[in-house]
Amino acid sequence: MKKEMLFIATLFVATTSIANAQEIKTNEAPQTTSLETLVTEQKNIENAQQLEASKLQNDLDAAKQLEQEQKIAEAQHKADLQAQKQIEKENKAELKRQKEILKSQKKVAKQTVRLQKAQDKYNSRNGKYVQLKAAGKLTPIDELKTKSQLLDLQTDIKKQEIELKRVTMEFETLTK
Repeated sequence: MKKEMLFIATLFVATTSIANAQEIKTNEAPQTTSLETLVTEQKNIENAQQLEASKLQNDLDAAKQLEQEQKIAEAQHKADLQAQKQIEKENKAELKRQKEILKSQKKVAKQTVRLQKAQDKYNSRNGKYVQLKAAGKLTPIDELKTKSQLLDLQTDIKKQEIELKRVTMEFETLTK
């Protein structure tokens, strides 16, 4: 495509130069054509063609330069877009990390509340057990049932403590 355009442009320049030379020739007063005049005219035509060819080459060089500048600008634009996408990706990852930290904090808080409730329940039942035992109002069967309930509550407290440690460790891992 570029070669065709170059060929067409060169042909155009040559045709234009010849036409210009013929106009100059016809506009001059009729002279006797001598061999020197013909040689001079031929040189003038060749010089005009060379001048047009150099103009065409300069235009072609300028077009190539412009095309290269456009390619460079396009590459820079792509690089800028990639950098912007990378920054957005990093920001998104940081935002996700912050959300995970907040979620983990909420889990720690909820687990702490569960543990406190389990401990309060144990303390309440244990307090009642101690009062009833001190008053002598517990039958051996009631005493065994109450001790069983207290053991279940202690087991629940230990489970809650383990879960709290696990959730706390997750939180600490996320914040490091």
